[in-house]
Amino acid sequence: MENYNLMSWNVRGINKKNKQMLVLDVCRMNKIGIGALLERKIKGDKLKEFMETSFLGWNYYNSMRVRFCITGQEFCLTVVYGSNQLETRKELWFELANLPLPVKPWLIVGDFNAMFDPNDRKGGRSVTKKEIVDARNWLDLGLVEEMKIMGSFYTWSNNQDGVNRIYSKLDRIFCNEGWLDVFLTVTATTHWEVTSDHSVILLKQTGILKEGISPFRFYNMWIAHPQFRVTVLTNWNKTLRTKGRDLDQISWKLLRLKHELKKFNWRIVGDVVRKYEDSKADYQKTKSNLFNDPQNQSLCSAERASFLRFKRQEKIYGSFLRQKSKIDWLQFGDENSSYFHAHMKQRKKANRIASYVTEDGRVEDN
Repeated sequence: MENYNLMSWNVRGINKKNKQMLVLDVCRMNKIGIGALLERKIKGDKLKEFMETSFLGWNYYNSMRVRFCITGQEFCLTVVYGSNQLETRKELWFELANLPLPVKPWLIVGDFNAMFDPNDRKGGRSVTKKEIVDARNWLDLGLVEEMKIMGSFYTWSNNQDGVNRIYSKLDRIFCNEGWLDVFLTVTATTHWEVTSDHSVILLKQTGILKEGISPFRFYNMWIAHPQFRVTVLTNWNKTLRTKGRDLDQISWKLLRLKHELKKFNWRIVGDVVRKYEDSKADYQKTKSNLFNDPQNQSLCSAERASFLRFKRQEKIYGSFLRQKSKIDWLQFGDENSSYFHAHMKQRKKANRIASYVTEDGRVEDN
């Protein structure tokens, strides 16, 4: 998605020539490379004629599942146009929950015609629990998470006057953890156009993620390391070459200790995740060996030693995950580890500033 963008838009019919040109202009202005036009109300030969005249050279698909490849990375794109009927939409949630994916990165965009939250409608009747329960049950499966969209919260309006005006959030974007692994710098925006009562959803690549120099962070896991205390005391007790007041001396010592702890983390603590995985694999291997020869004292000692190494690395790894994710509780296991890694990716994406709105309303993303 480096050189072109992805769009999802409920155009509410494109049979008229002037509306087709307006849709084409939106695609040109936003440099659309992949576009999903929903509720086109144009079929058969007319659809073919529209594509060959307005979108010459484009590949197009009508209600098919398509796999795309962007900058060498494949991903699955699912475009949704949900039914207006609550009972009919139950089939949508079932299909989304059981959809086989040929590659892991998965993006879902479209007009769901469904409420996920009581605040998804403004004006008219209030959102009821019955309206949101099916959508929430699907989302609670944990297959995907909703992407944050910059721009208008509501994506549809009935365009009525005064107290009769209703706004709803019908158009959404969801992605899975595999998408965040590959396309962390893709951001979503929404804006209104004059040709439809739905807003346009636009996804674009905002460039390479440049994190710069990370600030110093004290990791609580260091305290559990047997060499931590010796490292700190040795560095702190060294004589300073500079002279000054007591507070100046403390400041210089802290600065020196900071650099020493950085080296301690690189050279001695090392890759916490890899060490945890290696110690776990080693412990599993020694348990398997002992199972085949349970009376072997040498294997018993090896199994005990590998267990202690694993528990030490498990404690360090747990402290690392808690601090990185800023969640206070953690119980070990593959599922919890996966959850914490996913949570850290979400925090990384949420903390990133990809664009901002100027005082005159322009969106800057450079």
